[in-house]
Amino acid sequence: SMAVPAHGGAMPSVPQLRSSTVVMRNFPTAWVEPSTLSDLPSRVAKILSRFGQVVRPPEVRAASGAPIFAHATFSDVLMAQAAVQTLHGVDMRSEDEKQRVAGGPPEEHQKFWAQLKTEEAASP
Repeated sequence: SMAVPAHGGAMPSVPQLRSSTVVMRNFPTAWVEPSTLSDLPSRVAKILSRFGQVVRPPEVRAASGAPIFAHATFSDVLMAQAAVQTLHGVDMRSEDEKQRVAGGPPEEHQKFWAQLKTEEAASP
């Protein structure tokens, strides 16, 4: 007779269809200035560590003239989902930036952007 795991969990060999990698952009202005950009991975790691274990440290992509992206991988998809749900759309402006528009709402590029990476069959 075939042994079936009692807890009904998926076997580790089954590829995960939902990605546990989070892609982020729209960082606070002060985080992405030339003098502070090198600190971005540790800042991102600090934020993400509130949601669970990050297994691949944040990688930052800063191509000339393109928005700065970072991505990091959690050990579990539920952690990644929690991070995205909590962080996406958060107003990342400094107090100065808010005062400049007299407390008006943030523009799209001033709201933190976080999504799950959509590569269904992520290569190992």
